[in-house]
Amino acid sequence: TPLDESYNIILKTEIKLDIAATLYEMANLDLKTKNLSRALMRIGKVIAIADSIGALPTLSEAYLTQSEVNVGLQNYKAALKDYKAFAMLKDSIYSVRKSQQIEELKTIYETKKKEAALTLKEEEIKTLNAKAKVDKLTKSLYAGGMFSGVALSGLLFFGFRQRIKKNKLAREKQEEIYRREIEHK
Repeated sequence: TPLDESYNIILKTEIKLDIAATLYEMANLDLKTKNLSRALMRIGKVIAIADSIGALPTLSEAYLTQSEVNVGLQNYKAALKDYKAFAMLKDSIYSVRKSQQIEELKTIYETKKKEAALTLKEEEIKTLNAKAKVDKLTKSLYAGGMFSGVALSGLLFFGFRQRIKKNKLAREKQEEIYRREIEHK
């Protein structure tokens, strides 16, 4: 049959998951055509392959199919055992998925928390840089003001000394004029 030919081709690839998937489909076909013994043999191979490579979703579905085959064979104890294995795997797969989702959410939360902290630090840096600029400008203004004050004081002092000299010269001239007038008289 074409399905057997495709199985032989898949065997040559040696990709275990593909081999298990093909056997699984063949077992389902055997189940539908009521060839239960062949379905049981094929699904047993699927379980062995899936278990060896750790393909939990495939293993879970294989146990469910094996349970259906055992019900058809009226082997209810084996069917119950297979169904329990299916339920346990499904729960463990669900738990693994939920754990992965929880870890992903934790990672997203931590990332956002760190991004927020980083943004806050960047804002603090900007604020500190602006404050440093203002401080530098303030110091420059103080220095300029002090320099202006010293320069103004120096000019006032120089101007005052000049006025004193001028007044002294004027007084000496006046005294000279008075002395000459007195001598002249």
